[in-house]
Amino acid sequence: MGREKYPERREPTPSVEPATDRVLPINPQKIATRRKGKTRSQLIGLSLGISKNNPSEDGQRLSAYQMERLGDAANASRSRDEMQALIRKAFDVQKDATVLDALPELNFDIMYTSGAESQIYIDGKLTVIAGGNERTRMNEIDKRLAKTLTLLEVDNENTTTDRINLAKKFREGSSYVVPFGDTFELARSVIGQDIRWLSSPLRIPIGPDAPKVSKEREAIFRGYRDRLTQIKNTLTTPAAEHAYVTRYGNDDENRRNLEKFCRDPNAVAGAGKFALLLAVGALLALWSIKDIKGGTISFGTLLLAGAAMFLMQSGPKNAFMASDQFGSLVKHIGNDGLEKIDRMKPSARNHLIATLKFYSGSRGGITEKNIKELTNPTTTNGRSIDSKKVPEDIATLFLGYQDTAGAAYVLERSSKVRDPQGQEIKYALAKEYQESGIDPGELREVL
Repeated sequence: MGREKYPERREPTPSVEPATDRVLPINPQKIATRRKGKTRSQLIGLSLGISKNNPSEDGQRLSAYQMERLGDAANASRSRDEMQALIRKAFDVQKDATVLDALPELNFDIMYTSGAESQIYIDGKLTVIAGGNERTRMNEIDKRLAKTLTLLEVDNENTTTDRINLAKKFREGSSYVVPFGDTFELARSVIGQDIRWLSSPLRIPIGPDAPKVSKEREAIFRGYRDRLTQIKNTLTTPAAEHAYVTRYGNDDENRRNLEKFCRDPNAVAGAGKFALLLAVGALLALWSIKDIKGGTISFGTLLLAGAAMFLMQSGPKNAFMASDQFGSLVKHIGNDGLEKIDRMKPSARNHLIATLKFYSGSRGGITEKNIKELTNPTTTNGRSIDSKKVPEDIATLFLGYQDTAGAAYVLERSSKVRDPQGQEIKYALAKEYQESGIDPGELREVL
């Protein structure tokens, strides 16, 4: 995500009379006049200063007004000069070079000419992106990148005729930025479709079950995918990103994006916080989550935001991940324990679930006395049932665990999550619940 340079923020000085602590009346007209020409960083300082130094109803109302103006500034349409400045940043335009010079060299000999449509999971749903000929599609992407750069050469009077001619030259699909009246916009669906196509497991493998891809193929497609993602993040606006993600879902897997940005405090500075949360479809989480400190958003926080969006879109079968029972269990057994149980033979896993249900409530849970019913189940005549045996390292996870009914509820549903993104979110949540300070009910509160 591109980083903007902001001027040093100065906290506003409270307006008080020298001889008393009485706060002077607020003049909205004066504040509105001062607001003109303010940078986003200054608006933040102004809003926080008003909120801190004047906790009255009028002060809080004016603070909220300034935050609204901040949002308007972040979402404002870009003039030609503004968009050209952002393009220079996105493409890192130097005197004689751009980031495109660092892209991997295309080797068409290792590219498919048919059958290369992208099949990827987007927010838990299988999505197919057309483009069976990799040579053709990569040529198109190269041309769009080059065409986008030529916008830097546009220097006309911006008359009606100029705008009409520009619209003809930069038609939808020919460039990643298109003119719209006297402003410019990111062609969000065009760049999004290219990112999704590049993200196919045929090109960028994900997980042990993905198709085998040569290092050269992966390097080419990953290099282009990461570059398009960076360009998209620099040129989009929070409102446009929110509208696109709400309608079409995220472009690529949540966890990879989240890990990349939350580990770099500078990547989420200032207005970047808005764009990142929007990228995982959780704008409202910005106002309700409390662990945004010192310009850094924790991975756990962003994971909760991404998980919330995923759960809202993926249907009831994944709803258990937002339950207190899920949070409590995985805090106890971790993602390793959950993965082991998911990999158990169905007969043994079903026996574990049934036994946990039986020993719930007043029966006292799993103890040293009854654990053999898991590790060495027998028939009524004492014969061992090998197919139902629960490995000892899994059985001992539940020794002393009180909410065995809740554990059974979670495990019964966990084994039914088979799509890659659902599993990715599930295990990532389990790990964070165990290793961080996330409370079991926090995801439910975000939702």
